[in-house]
Amino acid sequence: MTIVHWIRKLPQISLFVIVGGGAATVHLLSVFLLVELLIFPALLANILAFLIAFCFSFLGQRYLTFSSSSQAFFYSLVRYFLVSACSFVFNEAMFYIAIYHLHVSYFIALPIIVLLVAIGTFVVSKRWAFKLSK
Repeated sequence: MTIVHWIRKLPQISLFVIVGGGAATVHLLSVFLLVELLIFPALLANILAFLIAFCFSFLGQRYLTFSSSSQAFFYSLVRYFLVSACSFVFNEAMFYIAIYHLHVSYFIALPIIVLLVAIGTFVVSKRWAFKLSK
């Protein structure tokens, strides 16, 4: 049994977390490389890193987590991009509010926000972006 077959046997939520964790790692490494090696401004680097990580995330979610989806590739790509972009904006907005208005430490706020956004992203992805056609 190949590693891909073994991975596909994991529960869907586990696959979502694995792909999401990989995408988060790609995002963080991309920001670091763009800022430190290519001297990009951090905010621009974060946007570019989001786009790079999105590619990783979409392909992983499409072909692992939601591999049973019968949605057309482009259709699910557009929908998943909308879900991801909204999640990114929501995450940043909640992070800003937590830090600057609620005066919560980023160290406490970020894990809570990331968890809430990830749950929302999973639900919307499953029920809309990669919804099984009837």
